[in-house]
Amino acid sequence: MKRAARKAILPVKYFFLICLLLPLAGCVTTSPPPEANANFGGSIWQDGQRRAEIFFQDGGQSFAVPGGTLWTFGDTFFGRAPTNETPTNKKLDGAISATLAWLPANSHQLPPVLNYLVATNGRARSPFSLFPEEDARHLRLWPLDGVSLGKKIYLFYAMVATTDAPGPWNFHGVGTGLAVADGPLQPFTRLRPNGDCRFPVNANQILREGEWLYLYEISERPKGLVLARVRVDHIEEPAAYEFFTGKTWTPHRAAAKVILREAYGQVSITRRPGRTGLLMATSSDFWHPREIQLRTAASPTGPWKLFRRIVVPELPGKQTELVYCTFLHPELSENPARQLVLTFCRILKGNWELSNPEWVTLPLAPGADTQTHFQPRPLAGQTFIHDPSTIQRDGQQYHIFGTGPGLRAKTSPDLVHWENDGRIFAEPPAWTQKQVPGFQGSMWAPDVVRVNGKFYLYYSVSTFGQQVSAIGLATTPTLDRAATNYFWTDAGAVITSTNGGAYNTIDPSALLDRDGRLWLAFGSYWQGIFLTELNPQTGLRLHPQTPPVHLAWNNSIEAACLARHGKYYYLFVNWGECCKGTNSTYEVRVGRAEKITGPYLDRNGNDLAGGGGSPFLQSSGPIIGPGHIGILDDGGSRGPTRFSYHYYDALTEGRSRLALGKIQWTDDWPVAAP
Repeated sequence: MKRAARKAILPVKYFFLICLLLPLAGCVTTSPPPEANANFGGSIWQDGQRRAEIFFQDGGQSFAVPGGTLWTFGDTFFGRAPTNETPTNKKLDGAISATLAWLPANSHQLPPVLNYLVATNGRARSPFSLFPEEDARHLRLWPLDGVSLGKKIYLFYAMVATTDAPGPWNFHGVGTGLAVADGPLQPFTRLRPNGDCRFPVNANQILREGEWLYLYEISERPKGLVLARVRVDHIEEPAAYEFFTGKTWTPHRAAAKVILREAYGQVSITRRPGRTGLLMATSSDFWHPREIQLRTAASPTGPWKLFRRIVVPELPGKQTELVYCTFLHPELSENPARQLVLTFCRILKGNWELSNPEWVTLPLAPGADTQTHFQPRPLAGQTFIHDPSTIQRDGQQYHIFGTGPGLRAKTSPDLVHWENDGRIFAEPPAWTQKQVPGFQGSMWAPDVVRVNGKFYLYYSVSTFGQQVSAIGLATTPTLDRAATNYFWTDAGAVITSTNGGAYNTIDPSALLDRDGRLWLAFGSYWQGIFLTELNPQTGLRLHPQTPPVHLAWNNSIEAACLARHGKYYYLFVNWGECCKGTNSTYEVRVGRAEKITGPYLDRNGNDLAGGGGSPFLQSSGPIIGPGHIGILDDGGSRGPTRFSYHYYDALTEGRSRLALGKIQWTDDWPVAAP
């Protein structure tokens, strides 16, 4: 790249470093705890950047979108590097101030394999376009943080004006804007509410809490980290943003108070992986030029407590002047509760030598409030079962149902000793063979709920790997076979699916809400988990013509379970593959919502509909592929305390066995315990 072209883009980099660092240059930091045992892996530059003709770039922030994460980068320098050749400054031939990349869900490779938004010539392009009246020579747009809301993806950006004056400091900030797109790897449309593109918050980081978005800004006035918020459905309205004063919220930006003085370079905030509260990463200051600091807080407003520091080692033959743009990436860790993954950028001394973001992993000790692996307490008797239902108590006995011809039943007087209790159907109902050609009589994954003095038993009718399926319903006034009124009545199909549709109607989970409304979650693979409302009087769909609500998605997802505790609804789902014995990869993930229709968010604020989900229960030792959980509601104010599930027992050649666990509630999040 010619010297003039390179100089044109450098002020943008200087702008962000100075705006983020100089306002805080007068700070005196306290001594951090001992240095963490971190593993530095090197540059994230690889074939994805090569294909997009990217040589160097900074940034590397990511946020969850449907099906994966969207990564944003700032200053991006171009060049063409043949295979097996690394980029050098001497071969640069262009630059832009913003690029986007896409990382599919469940991609844990390090460095990540990113797919970039590119122009028709294959070179990475900016997601933003200038308005006709804007000065393309003197205006730069730099991406900040973003958030996925429903079918829209929002991305904040900073606006930087440059001048023709010589020197590296010929620029100043002129505001923040908001842009929107319909998909993750598409150009963004800049919003202009009331004809003005400026928004009141320079959103360095966004955190979602229910119906609120919390936006963090490294501010010059006042100096430090300030916090704003806006309701999800008002994100496009600049006047709807409020600022935290230290005690209350106000629409007046000038009244904002600093919530953290020592916030340098950039802030990255996520749900504390596998634990309660929040985790923040900040970049270095001028007194600790190669340091990354980690802080924790119980709520978005803080206070933020320093608990870990990471000292970045020097590169061979180089000298680091500053570390900046440090970002947390829970999506890159296979187990975020045990390992953090971060990326960071560094300024190298000497004629502004360019570099790429680097990645680092940090092992974490398991927290007392996090447990996804444990050995269940032993059960006795006939405990082999697959896809167990919710456990229901009727009289002095507990009842559970599972997959099998006619649906298998088991009973227990104490939840420990289990006996077989026959089948629900001697023969499958006649409608099943007509609705699902090829159905062989084995009914799957039942669930049972008590409604108005009756038990509604929902079950799946399908064939393996196919979308032509149905959920059926059978009812009985009692589960006690010895009772004179014990009799199952088939009510037919509740909901069906066909090839080419959005969902697969198997794996039902019924929830009777406190207000008497009845709901059914279901789904497997395809577009994921869905929700429909039922008529409590009949157990059938209340509004058959209303499309089900989409709740959750993953490449391999099924076995939903709905529950309610306190003010939240919870959606448990299975990721991975079942039915392969000790080769099964099932694990349970969870999210919560303030409304039963969602959105369900995980501990990191990621929407389950976009591939999010916090670990709840995973394989441990001979306990392989736990799944199909059901919540036993013991009643009372404590809410659900026990849950059932199956696992593949490595000690019995992978047979599926029943197990029970307890739920401990920590900050309104469920934690599995034996």
